Amino acid sequence: MELILAVAGVAFAAYCVWVLIRVINDPKQWPRCFGIGCAGLLLFGVVFVCLTPPMGHPPEASRRSQCKNNLKYIGLALHNYHESFGRFPPAFIADSNGRPMHSWRVLLLPYFDKAQAALYAKYRFDEPWDGPNNSKLADEIVAVYNCPSDAHAHGKSDSTMTNYVAIVGSGTAWPGSRPTSIRDMKDGTSNTLLIAEVANSGIHWMEPRDLHVVQMMPTINAKSG
Repeated sequence: MELILAVAGVAFAAYCVWVLIRVINDPKQWPRCFGIGCAGLLLFGVVFVCLTPPMGHPPEASRRSQCKNNLKYIGLALHNYHESFGRFPPAFIADSNGRPMHSWRVLLLPYFDKAQAALYAKYRFDEPWDGPNNSKLADEIVAVYNCPSDAHAHGKSDSTMTNYVAIVGSGTAWPGSRPTSIRDMKDGTSNTLLIAEVANSGIHWMEPRDLHVVQMMPTINAKSG
């Protein structure tokens, strides 16, 4: 795209020089050259507008690239957590009755950047994810958990809902409140799914809820959802 615009710009500049030379050599041709010049300027303007992407609305390719980068950042954070503790975070931390209280997405916050580490410091583990204090953090947006393609599709610039969920259930890398390590992956890491991208999940990024393996569609982007 940039190359086409550059070539068009050079061509228009050469055209302007040609018109100027004609006027200098024969001033009587000024009216005619002026009209030709205006037509050329109009043509270049049309080409420029048609080829230049609209400002403020990044193309879908750019949004998809960001979504892929989010998965990469989450993967790196998971491995950094594993390096620190010798295991991945559990899918959730449960209370004494086995009720899910806190999500792996919260546990991973310190492994992204300083801003998310500061958010983690505000979170309290002595109450549920939607408790009095933690509810005050409900409107905090963690960009790495939000795919801009999904937000664009729903007319939102951002969202507190996550698009990245763990694959949980028996036989998965996320069996529940029990953490697992790389050595537990008997099928090998290249054959094990950790995270899936889900559109319109309806799951708040702090909520200890994910995608159960039996709920997964057998194909990517299935029409049924």
